[in-house]
Amino acid sequence: MKRLDSESLIEKTNREGFVESEAYDAFRNSIIHTLNIIETLRFSDKQKLREIYGPTPKSEPVLQVLGDLKAYVENNIKEPEIKQEISKYLNKIEDDYKRINENLLKAAGAGLSMSVVIHEVEKIILEVVKVLKTEDASDRVMKLVMHLSSLIDGYAEIIRKSTQTSENLKEVINQALFNTEYRLSSHNIQVISAYKDYKGKSKTKLARSLLIGSLMNIIDNSIFWLEKSNRPEKKIYVGISEEEGNYLNIIIADNGTGFLLPTEEITEPFVSAKPGGMGLGLHIASEIMLAHGGKLSFPEWGDFELPDDFKTGAIVAFAFKN
Repeated sequence: MKRLDSESLIEKTNREGFVESEAYDAFRNSIIHTLNIIETLRFSDKQKLREIYGPTPKSEPVLQVLGDLKAYVENNIKEPEIKQEISKYLNKIEDDYKRINENLLKAAGAGLSMSVVIHEVEKIILEVVKVLKTEDASDRVMKLVMHLSSLIDGYAEIIRKSTQTSENLKEVINQALFNTEYRLSSHNIQVISAYKDYKGKSKTKLARSLLIGSLMNIIDNSIFWLEKSNRPEKKIYVGISEEEGNYLNIIIADNGTGFLLPTEEITEPFVSAKPGGMGLGLHIASEIMLAHGGKLSFPEWGDFELPDDFKTGAIVAFAFKN
């Protein structure tokens, strides 16, 4: 097409792209949507490749990132007491992680198990790095490092098959949102914290660190797809609701475009609509809920009372037997 024949898309005078307009936005979004569909359809081929070659245990990436974080703390934190306290936790995390690594590598299915651990631990380490570089030695960093230590303990508990503890779902949600607060803020996402208004029973038995990690996975998914949706206002809803059948639910919804894959497929390992995604987040969350005697479900609009803003988005429910 000749430049002068274009009625809606207007090329810049320096020929370095198009003038940003409504037509440009529609053109750009259609290209991005098409590429996303192509990436989504790749998952079946990725699944076949993994079935042939299988997952491989990879512990080194986490240890390398953790080592970089320890070096950063050593070189940049000036207050001796705070440096010593953070370093103490990081050393413990490294020792525990190595021990879990050794144990899992001896077990059947170690590749998948190590992928689960890496998937969770790496998220918190990267969050610590981001906050540390922004705020230096802050109270938030200390809390995140302590949570990471607790998370490692949570995986050690699985290996030891220890019992679950009675926890308040509101406090668990608070921790998950605290851990992702920087990412939510940097993407200008508004969180509707409806769970704070829930007046019913909110305590149940669970493995605290594992549930927090699962909630963070869902929030991360919402952040990613909301960014892709180009919504002018990006929102995430978090609530607690009771359901017939004696279930107590944590509801997480967003105002994005919803799931690209059938919900009956997305909890399978290595199935992902996210470009470059491992396809483990929802699988891990589902397995953790089954271990709790509950379930991970994907309600339809109208199954729970939600604001109209979330009618077209993704809805996920962590259902605990009440």
